[in-house]
Amino acid sequence: MKLLICLIDLSKKIDPTHLNPDVLIGKYIPNLIAKPFDISREYSQIIYDQTSSPRLDKVLRKWDEDKWGSAAKRQQLAYIILVELLAYQFASPVRWIQTQDLLFTQFNFERLIELGPSPTLTGMATHTLKAKYEMQDDCASLTREILCHAKHSKEIYYLFEDDASAASEPEVEAPAAASAPVASTPAPVAVAAPVAASGPAASIEDVPIKSSDILIAIVSQKLKKPVSEISMSKSIKDLVGGKRPFRTRFWAIYNRSSLLLLRKERNCLLKNSDLRWVVATVEPWASTPPVLFRV
Repeated sequence: MKLLICLIDLSKKIDPTHLNPDVLIGKYIPNLIAKPFDISREYSQIIYDQTSSPRLDKVLRKWDEDKWGSAAKRQQLAYIILVELLAYQFASPVRWIQTQDLLFTQFNFERLIELGPSPTLTGMATHTLKAKYEMQDDCASLTREILCHAKHSKEIYYLFEDDASAASEPEVEAPAAASAPVASTPAPVAVAAPVAASGPAASIEDVPIKSSDILIAIVSQKLKKPVSEISMSKSIKDLVGGKRPFRTRFWAIYNRSSLLLLRKERNCLLKNSDLRWVVATVEPWASTPPVLFRV
């Protein structure tokens, strides 16, 4: 009875004329079967084998007769499959383990965000990452973030820079009460005379960007330090002050098929080698400077 009520309610709530199948195909993973959404006879058969849905049974028996594989029936078939998946998910065990495996392997995500009141699925995904995929991700230089909207809103919306700048602003002290009345006439403000233009601005030579410039800029932004404080003679370990989170989630230098990983597995590079060695090692790989990106 509950399943029937759910089917009727979903059928009313979802308007088949507003359904765009392309938004779901390959992107929506139903927990009922843990397979990316599709519109096909094979996909309908998988759902029917698990649910014995009378509605899908009718579709499969008259597949050729009603031309369910045609473009004209595509939207209607997507509507039927979606309603059946959602309805039977309420009355069937979910396959969250298999769904996670798909997310970690096939979709290869970098950010997983749970929309909900508490980090329930976030906790499960974190345990799965540590138990099965952490070493594999390290080898592939892949860093993942698993966040919950209710708990990690700052991380999701990248609010760290705004918070840091607000905290660094000096507080304005309230003016002390004056012991004597202040004149109401404002004091005249000196206005600087406009500086006459001495001529056209000097042209700046357009030179190719160097690998060292890119590396220093990236490290400076990551560590929130001025460029002047990033010394090419220091190792990464010295620059981050030995902080492990910075060392394990540092940077990669990439140029076409060449990849140099600055990660915890490269202990020699992290502890002993300075940034000059990094640039000297990467520069000969190609005539153009390498592209740096976060890992």
